[in-house]
Amino acid sequence: MRKLLLLSAMLLAALPAMAADSYAAWVAYSQTIMSLTILVFILVVGGMALWHTYKHGYRGKFPFWKYAIRNRLVQLGLGVALVVVLVNAIMPEPKTQNAHALAEFAKYRQISKIAEMAYLDLTERYPFIVNYHFEYIAAHYATEQWADKKGEITVSTDAESPVMKYTKLRFERNPYLRDIGRLGLGMSEFYEYSFDIAMNQFRAIETKYLPYRNLFMGRIFLHRGNLDSAEYHFRREIAIGEVQELATAALAAQFYAHESDSLGKLMTLVGSPELGRFVPTIYKRYAYTKLSDLTRYLGAVLTDWWVQIQWIGLLGAILGTVVWVLFLRRIDTTGQSAWLPIVFTFLGGAIFSFMALVLYDFVRWELGFHLSADGNVGQDLLYCVFGIGFIEELVKIIPFLLLLQFTNRVQSPLSYIVYASVSALGFAFIENLMYFDAGHIGIMHGRVLICNVFHMFATSTIAFGMMLGRYRFGKLQWPFFVLFFVLAALMHGLYDFWLINETVSLLALTAYGLFIYATFQYAAYLNNALNQTSITRGRSMLDANGLAVFLTVGLVTVLVFEYLGLSLVYGTGVGNFALSSALGMGSFLMFFVVLNLSNIDLVQGEWIWIRLWNFGTRIAYNRAIGQRLRLIPKLQQGLLATLLPAAGEVVARISLNGDNRYFLFQFDIAPMVNGLPMEYVLLRAKQDGEIPEPGRRIEAIVLAFRNKQALLRERKRKDDFLLLDPVLLE
Repeated sequence: MRKLLLLSAMLLAALPAMAADSYAAWVAYSQTIMSLTILVFILVVGGMALWHTYKHGYRGKFPFWKYAIRNRLVQLGLGVALVVVLVNAIMPEPKTQNAHALAEFAKYRQISKIAEMAYLDLTERYPFIVNYHFEYIAAHYATEQWADKKGEITVSTDAESPVMKYTKLRFERNPYLRDIGRLGLGMSEFYEYSFDIAMNQFRAIETKYLPYRNLFMGRIFLHRGNLDSAEYHFRREIAIGEVQELATAALAAQFYAHESDSLGKLMTLVGSPELGRFVPTIYKRYAYTKLSDLTRYLGAVLTDWWVQIQWIGLLGAILGTVVWVLFLRRIDTTGQSAWLPIVFTFLGGAIFSFMALVLYDFVRWELGFHLSADGNVGQDLLYCVFGIGFIEELVKIIPFLLLLQFTNRVQSPLSYIVYASVSALGFAFIENLMYFDAGHIGIMHGRVLICNVFHMFATSTIAFGMMLGRYRFGKLQWPFFVLFFVLAALMHGLYDFWLINETVSLLALTAYGLFIYATFQYAAYLNNALNQTSITRGRSMLDANGLAVFLTVGLVTVLVFEYLGLSLVYGTGVGNFALSSALGMGSFLMFFVVLNLSNIDLVQGEWIWIRLWNFGTRIAYNRAIGQRLRLIPKLQQGLLATLLPAAGEVVARISLNGDNRYFLFQFDIAPMVNGLPMEYVLLRAKQDGEIPEPGRRIEAIVLAFRNKQALLRERKRKDDFLLLDPVLLE
């Protein structure tokens, strides 16, 4: 019976693919099924967990439904559901009622198939407007700059081939329409790589100043290597004046890629008051790099970056940054990370991120080191490590090094990780704005979830090495900086390599595996930093459950904001589809991020090296921290018989040579031993797994220690500790 049900489920899953005969339809259906399955799983498991805590841990008077509603995660789920209902009920559809508005909207959002259908409609309504014909053909073949990028959504169409359409148009009575038919047929043949047929069509056009004719003739001559003829036709197209932007970009591309000695020509084009604004930024960067003109280089970069910013992407990047900065502030139980140095370091990370572009271009155009054209695995791997990982980790760590060198803010182990992470967030903020352009709102939650965390992890790897060199190995901070910098660049490069190189694209899931490992290890960095804080400075309290709830609420808020943006721009149908799809891989990765980064097990003095799958395996010993206890003597004639009973508080958890079940206990009134006050002792439950808590009468051993340094040493000295009498804790 079980096998029959499994087979039925598999057949049910395959039905949409059979009906649509489309791999894309199958993928979309599978994503929906996966998302719904995860949603049902979350609801069922969450409900069971809530019922279990209600039955076995709740001692209040509310019925279950009232208890459930008071749970913060339940409130979050209800809030998201309410937002979805309100959006579908009151949010208006985007203003794309007419074909022209729809076409411009689809082009702006880089949805080529919708643009194709809209421009096709416009060519039927306004056959004499040449630009509509070009945009329709460009959208169909998806090869022009705007059309070869994917927006948030993809659709499929069964549109007629443009070759058939323009073959028919050639037989119109109107001579101008016949020329448009030849132009459309020539452009179609060009995109299908039939260059001879395309050239014959362009030469047959009687209207010699027809827009796009010279542009495509120049492209064909450039393909054939006839550079003079290509330049001649590009300049003629520019002179006609209707397609100046495309013709100027084509001419700049020719100077850049096909004429190695044409830097002067390119600079003349860049410096032209009329045409300079049409030259793509990549060619300006090339020219200014070759001329070592850093001022104009940065001006071109900043201008290009600024014009791409749109308000939804800006707010999304800010929201994602705020979530992670507040997370770091919550992690800092010592309260040492102040807002002013955080802002300074964040701005430093943002500003120095532009330095990465300078280094990219220097490596590319001065050293000749770049990604291979044919997907060579070895070259691309080396480039990802040294051309991407090395550069990005360098510019991200600089603001932290400046803070370390010229201020006194980096004075604790935790400050190393916090400020390095903030610098990485500044870099990620600028990078996210470059990605959150007009056509890519839908990647917002993915980048906030994955890219921000991986940037923090990679940069914190360097900071952790420095912290390790200073606080564990004495004066090895800078040698460890070099060692861990190489390690961070290597991991960063490997992560990018699996996503960039097409040869290994089928193994791209390896990058997600590396990301999941990064969440484990980043949590270990934070845990180590907290463990090495001063023992007598105060209570080491961290609300892990509260931290998990905060992260969940923050990341879900980013997802809901993305949903609102997509619904506002594209309509509620697209927003609903994107939200349901995000529940798949997004929920899977969010599970690891939230669970790992809230799995901080504070043990003073303990070092954690490589952390793997260990959540849920530790007893919650830290429940004892902050608890008030009474120590009662177990032996009537023991050393402590005259000093106890006495009350006090558990203030920290201590690791003694690998055993992390010791607790630092502070007396309210320090008993006098040999004329000296004994303010602290160490307690350890006699039975493994027992936690010192009030209301539970358990037996424990008591250790006295010589001084604070006895606890701070990594390898504890036996002579520094004295085993006293056993006691009862209550």
